[in-house]
Amino acid sequence: EEIYRRFLALRPASANAHFNLALTLQRKGFVGEAIPLLRKALEINPGMLEAAFSLGGSLNESGQEDEGIAMFRRAVEGRPQDAPVHSNLLFAMLYYSRPDEAAILQEHQRWAQRHAAPLARFIRRHENDPSPDRPLRVGYLSGDFWEHAVSFFFEGLLDARRCGVAGVEDKAVSQGDRFSGLHGVAAVKLFVLLEIFQPERIRGE
Repeated sequence: EEIYRRFLALRPASANAHFNLALTLQRKGFVGEAIPLLRKALEINPGMLEAAFSLGGSLNESGQEDEGIAMFRRAVEGRPQDAPVHSNLLFAMLYYSRPDEAAILQEHQRWAQRHAAPLARFIRRHENDPSPDRPLRVGYLSGDFWEHAVSFFFEGLLDARRCGVAGVEDKAVSQGDRFSGLHGVAAVKLFVLLEIFQPERIRGE
């Protein structure tokens, strides 16, 4: 943090200097201090979409929902093919204190058309054994199998139901021994996941 502050003092007109210090403060939990730095970065460089995206997150976290969602929309407009950026807009809309269900549905449909529909050509029919008495193989794909609260509630399900494969985005997995198979999928493109799930002959959840 101190190095970024020194750099900012030397380059006060640098959008990157403001942005990098803001990210450091965000990681340390000082969201309130990060917001004015991100605003300044955007003032210097209005096309800096990373700053708009980060500002959206900080504003939402500080309770400034309307402006936070507006920043996420700005980032989505600048990067229309960036699925994670678009996903953060949806996340913010779902947790909005005054949700507009029609708008949420419309934005999800827009996400599906933009990011999911192009992957339809990769869909192949599963060659699973159709026998009704076969063991059901289930795959769970999530980035929340590590320190997220979901992982702790998920353990009981895994104990009661052996699953086939798990795709995870985190560096480690707290319930790794509960899976019969485990694949790390950090930075893996969506269509590549099909190549992981298809040979395992599972259905994903």
